[in-house]
Amino acid sequence: MPLVDLPTLLSDAKQSGYIVSGFTMNSLDVLDGVVRAAERSQSPLLLSISPFTMRQYSGELLLHAAVRACQNSSVPVALEFLNEEASVDEAVDAINGGCNTIALSTGGREREEALTQAVAVTTVAHRCGVSTTVNIGLLPYIDTREGGQERQQAAEQAVIRFAAESGIDTLLFSAMMHDPDQPQAIDLGCLRRMGEQSALPLQIDNGSELSEVQCRDVAAIGVALIRDAEVLADAEATVLRDDPKRASRGGARLSAAIQDTVMTVAERYMHRWGSAGYATRALAAATPWRPVEHVIIYNTEGLAAAGVEQMMAEGRRVLSQIPGVLEVVTGSAVESQAGYRHCWLVRFCHPAVIESYRDHPLHLQFADELFRPVAGNRISIDYARTG
Repeated sequence: MPLVDLPTLLSDAKQSGYIVSGFTMNSLDVLDGVVRAAERSQSPLLLSISPFTMRQYSGELLLHAAVRACQNSSVPVALEFLNEEASVDEAVDAINGGCNTIALSTGGREREEALTQAVAVTTVAHRCGVSTTVNIGLLPYIDTREGGQERQQAAEQAVIRFAAESGIDTLLFSAMMHDPDQPQAIDLGCLRRMGEQSALPLQIDNGSELSEVQCRDVAAIGVALIRDAEVLADAEATVLRDDPKRASRGGARLSAAIQDTVMTVAERYMHRWGSAGYATRALAAATPWRPVEHVIIYNTEGLAAAGVEQMMAEGRRVLSQIPGVLEVVTGSAVESQAGYRHCWLVRFCHPAVIESYRDHPLHLQFADELFRPVAGNRISIDYARTG
């Protein structure tokens, strides 16, 4: 099950000097192509999905496919939700859909508003064992203008304070658009200090804007992940644009063409950024992402069969809203003489949810008002999944 915890993956990359590659997926074909590229190049991978793509794919279709692809992959993968609006509700939906890391953006917000939103999302995420990152803005570039050094120092301290006050797990910077033949010089000293003083792994977005030399330079000072949100969508669009007849017909041949093109583009960046060949090492270092099964077997007293089913239905509705709950299943014994007649199976995304679920107001209200009064004879056990 190579779905892994992102902070432990990035911590090893930072200490060992390699890069994790990150891409945003916007279709099933892109998902297939990028996972194949990671397996071919043996690269650790971050897969990201946006709210727009979630809505476009009828809710959770692509997310469910991505979770299964991560679980079946031979390389370590983390699954991220791009929570651009810093919405707690959207973050919870993504966590309950299977994402194990959340990315936020500070763009267009005043510092206090961005900080408040980051703290709110991070608090909920951490109760589920889920990590968070914040896109803090542009990479620090060398500023030779008058007062440039002072401005850079002030920005540097502001980033470090934000990281400490928000409780986030990694910092994300965006590379500036530039002429690839004349890349602007990154202030590596400033970037290194922010990583050291915040004690957080660093990420860089818009990685297609970085030269190979810059990729090596940032890896040497502790940048752990390079990503790009657009290159695979652009690759897919190129296939559709270059062969309009095939695009209009759709079908398996079009999907295969998109998958192969995406695989080629993604694999090229994995080699360029510096993640190729590190999957085995990364998989050994990263903490596996293992759900927990919360199992209850019970008998009821003073409740007819219709009442039991009504109670179960309400429990499925209410408990599935709690952050970190992946699935709620109820059942009744097949054998009429079974010692326990009914069961709950509540799947948590992470062991941290055991405590947060137990104390959550929705759980307490349902348990105290509808379940415990009629289910005194019960056994409850939490199991860590091993396969």
